[in-house]
Amino acid sequence: MRLINVDKLRPQEFLDDQIPAYAILSHTWGSDLEEITLRDVEQGNIDKPGAGSVKLRGCCEQARMDGFKYVWVDTCCINKTDLVELSEAINSIFRWYKKAAVCYAYLSDVPSNQNPRDDASHFRRSKWFGRGWTLQELLAPERLVFYSSGWRPLGTKIQLSAVIESVTGIPRLFLKGINHLRTASVAQRMSWAAQRDTKRKEDLAYCLLGIFGITMPMIYGEGGSQAFFRLQEQIMRNTRDHSILAWGLGGREPSTSGMTRSTAKGFLAAAPSDFTNSRSIVPRDQPATYLDALEISGGSLSVSLSLIETSDATIGLLNCGPEDDTRQMVGIPLTKVVLGESDIYLRLVEYPSVLRPTTTSGGLRKRIHVENATRLSSQGSEQLCWIYDDDDFAEIHLELVEVVPHSSWDKERAVLLSTLQPNGSSTHPIIIRLHHDENHSQDFILILEFEKQGAYIEACSSLAICSRDASLEGLAEKLHHVTRRASSMKAANNGFLNLQVTTEPIPGRWMLTIRPEAMLYPPDVTINVNVELQKPHWTLDIEGILHREKLWSELQQIDYDEETYELKQICGQPPLLWASENGHIEIVKLLRDNGTNVATASNGNRTPLIAALEKGHSDVAQLLLATILQVYLNPIGEYDRNPLGWVAEKEHEARSKGKDIHTALSYATNAGSEIVVQLLLRNSERQASKGSDELNENQIREYANMRVERNPLLKRFFKSQPKYIQDMVRKVSAFDGTPLAAHKEQIVTISVHQQVIYCNDSSSMRHEGRWQAQRELIRRIAMLTAYILPKEQGVALQFINQDVGSYANLPLNRISQMIDTMSKLKDLKRPLLITVMTDSIPNGEDQDEFVNTIVECGDKLEAAGMPRESVKFMIGQIGSVKRATRFLEGLRNDPRIATVAYVTKDRLDERFNSLRHENPDGLDPWLVETLFSPLQDRGKISPVYA
Repeated sequence: MRLINVDKLRPQEFLDDQIPAYAILSHTWGSDLEEITLRDVEQGNIDKPGAGSVKLRGCCEQARMDGFKYVWVDTCCINKTDLVELSEAINSIFRWYKKAAVCYAYLSDVPSNQNPRDDASHFRRSKWFGRGWTLQELLAPERLVFYSSGWRPLGTKIQLSAVIESVTGIPRLFLKGINHLRTASVAQRMSWAAQRDTKRKEDLAYCLLGIFGITMPMIYGEGGSQAFFRLQEQIMRNTRDHSILAWGLGGREPSTSGMTRSTAKGFLAAAPSDFTNSRSIVPRDQPATYLDALEISGGSLSVSLSLIETSDATIGLLNCGPEDDTRQMVGIPLTKVVLGESDIYLRLVEYPSVLRPTTTSGGLRKRIHVENATRLSSQGSEQLCWIYDDDDFAEIHLELVEVVPHSSWDKERAVLLSTLQPNGSSTHPIIIRLHHDENHSQDFILILEFEKQGAYIEACSSLAICSRDASLEGLAEKLHHVTRRASSMKAANNGFLNLQVTTEPIPGRWMLTIRPEAMLYPPDVTINVNVELQKPHWTLDIEGILHREKLWSELQQIDYDEETYELKQICGQPPLLWASENGHIEIVKLLRDNGTNVATASNGNRTPLIAALEKGHSDVAQLLLATILQVYLNPIGEYDRNPLGWVAEKEHEARSKGKDIHTALSYATNAGSEIVVQLLLRNSERQASKGSDELNENQIREYANMRVERNPLLKRFFKSQPKYIQDMVRKVSAFDGTPLAAHKEQIVTISVHQQVIYCNDSSSMRHEGRWQAQRELIRRIAMLTAYILPKEQGVALQFINQDVGSYANLPLNRISQMIDTMSKLKDLKRPLLITVMTDSIPNGEDQDEFVNTIVECGDKLEAAGMPRESVKFMIGQIGSVKRATRFLEGLRNDPRIATVAYVTKDRLDERFNSLRHENPDGLDPWLVETLFSPLQDRGKISPVYA
């Protein structure tokens, strides 16, 4: 060991057994020109300008005052030109700091006049705490004293341990030496270095040797990642601590859509920073049979793990977890290397380690091998990949512009690398975007993947088109919806080019070359990704169920509405009837939850309930009947009949004509569905005996007459036709026993008004699913408000059919013109409730113009001799456009229209979707209350319902 004599300021060498007591310096290096080297002290050149001389002289002076004759300073006690000596020194430094009598930590950026404990002190922000080498210099010495830039003492490591812990995250028990370093897990020790750096990247690994008690040769030039890999290899040869694999904590869990963006990496971390969130991870105590060593051989890690296989990922559970939560264990995301049965995996780098409940680790552990991805990628024969020949595509004016996942594209080699799904039966899809040189053409989308079919591996490719502004990342998230339609499509037309893509295998390799070809004629069908993704979510969900159940024929026999892309028919039948007849309860639930009338009859007056009972699907029949009895809304229209009413009618007809017709009850009995039989009988009993809470005819007449007499507006419109209100009161009793039972009064008030829904059909409604949300809202409102109306009456719709830029244009004059027409003709038979749904603001019209239009409507009505209150407005926002939010807020607070207009505070689409999924029973009451809001300032009449 070489030491500096503090009196002579000259180096002196000692054998290991003759080393005297010495002080040691810890500092941060400045410019190489300023630092004092071994050659400098040998030649007596210790007064160089800069910080080097200040550090050396200050250290020697402090040591002399402390009674030490020798000091060790790394800059001038190691011959760095001798690589052997340098390697030996680096492997010995931790031991040298540990054996020093005292360590002086010189902080060149901390002034002498500050208290280190102050929150704003320079001490807490000193660069000394951010350097890699100073970590072991902090931990190794038993006694360490901090000094300011003027060599004034700031305090000892023990005295300042609380401050140091808050800065470094190292617990005080380790700083004070009460806990030995070896009792800290590998992950904990790595986390202490996570925020540190070194001048040479390799040193970030070399500076940790002593902390883990290992040695290894120095190879400057190998790179930081390789040096850190070698460090971890050495650590694993001396420990069974699984926490060395617990890096990458703190992100999101793997998901089906997310996994398409995954890439693979080696099983070890690339740098200490990967352990940033692993500070609390410690080994778990397990029976001895589970303490299998971590074995590395040929670049492969052999380890015993409990594996959690899901449709989304394979999670390997490590024998470690949070120190403060023994109920959690660390899981690492894995993917298989080869298709089929295999115990060889890769670790996925773009997806983090996760915490999983300890209870999920109860299964047997499996010995697996985790490959180093770097080694694997060099073995081309083991990699599933696609060869992209740019010349072939350039010949037909195509250019590759984007690949998802990005990590799958090796641009230098023009190779697309596939990674396996966790189940090992297929690879993650790769999506390629191809630009055609025609400026206004659509892009081609090529989807590539491998699938295992028995003992064979099949290459799968499909072709589609999409608009140039479509997000490929967004497409990747919904890819499973698109591939169902595009899986059999090998050709597509973008309006300028008829493209066909084939793949050509390379003999003896798991590689295929992609071959494009321009065709003379367009294909019969071209899949447009934008169209596929505009389909309502429930339509896509139904396609997903059919795809999962491998009902390929049914998938090919789906008919869609050309404008809304909703399901129109499956195999020539209405979707609900087809699903009920074939026992697909999941699809029945989807259709029911998305507004399909479960009581609609079709195909010879067959209802879904009858179809399910005919085929013996009692679970479907039970679901349908329970829905009917709960909601019990008789649909309007000649062919939309309630199934129970239809059964009763047919049964009476059968008896009168002597025909043998099976009723729903006989179907249910024959099908052995006891629950359905009970539901039918219970409903029959309810219909047979009128409840005491139902109004008799006298009460209905009295109540209806009272409403008309006490309300001037109703008196104006309905005094000469009292039966109109009486029929409404009579019909509204059907809501008894439903979530709307408490809202019957409001339903009558709403239904008295002619509903005019002013819909936004502008291009901006394509965003955020606004158009679909508006359609579902209208459908629901129509069902609620038209239920108690005469058959010939219903909901009127008005549309916005002009676009200006990307914003909806609300031509307010159309509302005024509509009122004007009615008033001139004296044709207003009922008061009006105009509902305006919009995702934007009137183009070129400010708040005053909008308000003036509403006021003008009232003026015209009064001029025609009708009450101003004959028209009321309910205005609601769809979508999240901030301009619209501000505009509607202004309307809400405008006193000029406060008595005739109600502006909702909730976004209609957001509230609708929230209730539909989280509280379905609250959906209809919310709609009724919202529609009733502009009407509630009328004179209220206490309901006579019990």
